[in-house]
Amino acid sequence: MQQHIRGFGWRCPLAAIVSIALGTGPGALASEPSYTFHYGVSGDEAGSIDLGGAPIERDVFMFFEHTLGLYPRIDQQNGRWINGGLPQRADLDAHLGACLNEILEAIPDPEWDGFVVIDYESWTPWWEDTPRRYRNATIEDLRERMPYLTDEELETIGRQEYEAAARQLMEGTIDLGRALRPEARWGYWSYPKARHALLGDNEQTQWLWDASDAFYPSVYMTDYLVPDWMEPGLGQARYETYIESDFDGNLAVARQVAGPDRPVLAFAWPRYGRNNENQWYRLHLIEHEHLNLMLFGPYFWDADGVILWDNLPQPGIANAFQEYVDEEIGPMTRQINDYVVEQDQQNEEERIPQDVNSDGSVNTSDLAYVISKLGTDDELADINGDGIVDTSDVISVINAFTG
Repeated sequence: MQQHIRGFGWRCPLAAIVSIALGTGPGALASEPSYTFHYGVSGDEAGSIDLGGAPIERDVFMFFEHTLGLYPRIDQQNGRWINGGLPQRADLDAHLGACLNEILEAIPDPEWDGFVVIDYESWTPWWEDTPRRYRNATIEDLRERMPYLTDEELETIGRQEYEAAARQLMEGTIDLGRALRPEARWGYWSYPKARHALLGDNEQTQWLWDASDAFYPSVYMTDYLVPDWMEPGLGQARYETYIESDFDGNLAVARQVAGPDRPVLAFAWPRYGRNNENQWYRLHLIEHEHLNLMLFGPYFWDADGVILWDNLPQPGIANAFQEYVDEEIGPMTRQINDYVVEQDQQNEEERIPQDVNSDGSVNTSDLAYVISKLGTDDELADINGDGIVDTSDVISVINAFTG
């Protein structure tokens, strides 16, 4: 389990991040880093990329709406209803049957222990959060079946039907994946977002957090940062918005719901993009300082690492990405890795064994953690290192806490 102790706290300025990542570095150290990089690139040419010895693991598998099951959705361009369109109109049994076959084919090794990211993004399972077209379609579908309902009743029943079906589909999909490949760490792309903390009581969202083995919050730069040469003044003007929403927001909520035992891997796409008519720079690979923010920034928000994603459907795009890996991603991940390993080593030397969460003091949180691990071989809770967490470890924490 990663120790979440970072030296900069919240809202770390870009200048501080850049100055650290671009320093000379201590050189590679022997210990495993607590903050890691992972290759999740998709497309026909994804396998052609040579990482050149960069500290990036190839241990990510991506499933998309069109590659996992019979995911219901409404086409945003033409309004066509696909696989029932709405979660409550989907054939759940057929969906899970298709998922079963596709998971077994895509991940043939039953003991594979990498990260699985399910990218279901057309709708979300919460009424207030999902795109309006799904709410409108739900109400109209219900009106056809029950024309005698009032608008208020349509809204109430529609919400109940929608959220129940959405939950069944998302829980069922991830539960099936875990049953088939239990060593893998399953989660949904871009969950949670900062706004999910505002949806009401925790019970409304807790079921999805409980179902997830890992969390993959997005740190895409879409809509926020573009270089000044592309759109003068926009990058600096939106920098604070980007930090508050995609870093200080998404990553903070992800760390909170993940707790200390489940990994948070920021999902990074190193390209600029916008969701309006100005699409001409959408495929530009992001510039040096923005890449550094994307790859290194999550470290200061207690993330466990970064998944690097892109889509490489053609050799020409892959060739340009290979050059980017050679000149930018490779050197930068090596420098960040050197820094992280050195910090880990310093933290370990300074750590008090009874301070299991490394928050700087021995307190009831440490005691509760050790008690929760009684009878296991958890390395952090095994204070005396005898291979088993028992009452002697609990007493050790109590003594450090009280005296």
